[in-house]
Amino acid sequence: MAKQPNQPSVTKVEEVRNATGMSPRDLPVDLQKITEHLGLKVYYANFSDSRISGMLITDASRVPQGTVPGKNATIFLKSGEYPPRARFTLAHEIGHYCLGHHNDGVVTDFYRGHSDGYSDPNEKDANEFAAELLMPKIMFTQLWQSKLVLEELSVIFSVSIEALLVRARALNLGEPTY
Repeated sequence: MAKQPNQPSVTKVEEVRNATGMSPRDLPVDLQKITEHLGLKVYYANFSDSRISGMLITDASRVPQGTVPGKNATIFLKSGEYPPRARFTLAHEIGHYCLGHHNDGVVTDFYRGHSDGYSDPNEKDANEFAAELLMPKIMFTQLWQSKLVLEELSVIFSVSIEALLVRARALNLGEPTY
């Protein structure tokens, strides 16, 4: 039996899609359109801690000096990150914003690899949000079952092969057979 996705995460993704006029069939997802709609500014940064992959700041007074904050929040992504990895991190930070995980004004995310072993429920929710946003269940299932090679799926969704495999396991679709 497939693991049921977190309903609040799925519902929030649907709300974002509806508000931006996007459908699950619009692939790859236009994250710039989403960030603009939500009033989020995105920057790339060199973090002092190399484990940091992303940061969401909703308290404008905490945005580094010389940086123009977003209307509602500012997102920083690790400079030089592999583009599909950076897309997932951006979708994850959008998830934190949409799911309200920013009570103290700053959310910092450390890249932990592809492990599903997150103990923090907010991190799990943000990952599920990002996975559903970038790889909508309906389209992912259909394309996964069409037996396209992983590299083709990676291009269609503009995500890493690692993200594809994690999503397939989460949806109980099994390992690729090709």
